[in-house]
Amino acid sequence: MAEEEERWPPYITGVGQNGAVRDGKGQLQAIVLDDKGIEVVWGEIYPPSYTPPPATEGIARSTLPTIVFSKQSPTEYDGQYEYFDEKGEYRVVVHALDSDGLEAQPVEFPIPMGYPLVYLPLVVK
Repeated sequence: MAEEEERWPPYITGVGQNGAVRDGKGQLQAIVLDDKGIEVVWGEIYPPSYTPPPATEGIARSTLPTIVFSKQSPTEYDGQYEYFDEKGEYRVVVHALDSDGLEAQPVEFPIPMGYPLVYLPLVVK
C-alpha cells in the first residue's frame, strides 16, 4: 500500500491596505503561503450598512461585493475595490484556495471610512 501524501491548506499570514483610500478606491493586500500553489485569492466586502438576510428555511444567495486578488509574487496578492463610499467600518474577509482544492482559514480585517483623524499629544516621562 502506497503512503498517502500529506496535503496542507493555504495559510493567509497577513492582510491589509496599501495606502489610503482615495475617491472610494482602495488597494488591498494579502500574503498567502502554500506547499504547492495558490489557485485563487479573493475578498468579500462587508459595507457598514450590511445586514445579514433574515433566517429562513432556505439558503439565501450572497449579494456581497467580491474582488479577486492578482498575484504580485509567489506569496503576495493585491486587489482593488472601488466602492468605499459609505461612512463607517467596512469588513474585508480574505479567502484563498490552493491547487489541491483546499481552502485557507479566512482572515478578516477592518477598514474605517469617513472618520476624522485625531492627533493625540505625545507624553514623555
